[in-house]
Amino acid sequence: MTAVWTPPRTWAVGELATAAMLNSHIRDNLDWLKTPPQAVTTLATTQSITSSAFVDVASLNLTTAGGALQVSLVINVSFSGAGQFGQMALAVDGVQQGAVLMQGCLLAGAVHTIGFNWYIAAKPAGAHTITLRALVSAGGTFILYGTNFGTIAQLWAKET
Repeated sequence: MTAVWTPPRTWAVGELATAAMLNSHIRDNLDWLKTPPQAVTTLATTQSITSSAFVDVASLNLTTAGGALQVSLVINVSFSGAGQFGQMALAVDGVQQGAVLMQGCLLAGAVHTIGFNWYIAAKPAGAHTITLRALVSAGGTFILYGTNFGTIAQLWAKET
């Protein structure tokens, strides 16, 4: 896969295209569109979140060409008691992008498979760190399962 997107050339009338020009502006860019930069990580172990402030859960690194990002998560979760709530959020390069609140539909002690998708507006070209963060209501425990019931917790991102 071509690692770099090349802005398409504006051809001049009568200009002769060379093989290198066509390869760079057509072949390589089509290759890049077919397989954009992407990264994935899995949670190797179960994590118990007891903090009412966001804590880092997992992170991945992705080098982009300056486009927007699609970030997805699938994970099994549970709470240790009734009436608790948890939140999950993403940070990109240390800047939080918003949070998802989970409350009510999750029964204490029951394990639920959840999935989230985030759209992150275009970031400058270069290396970026995407971090999954979580918190729980005061006095609670928010359990994030690395593997449970055949589901492997997975966080992935790709440039769109």
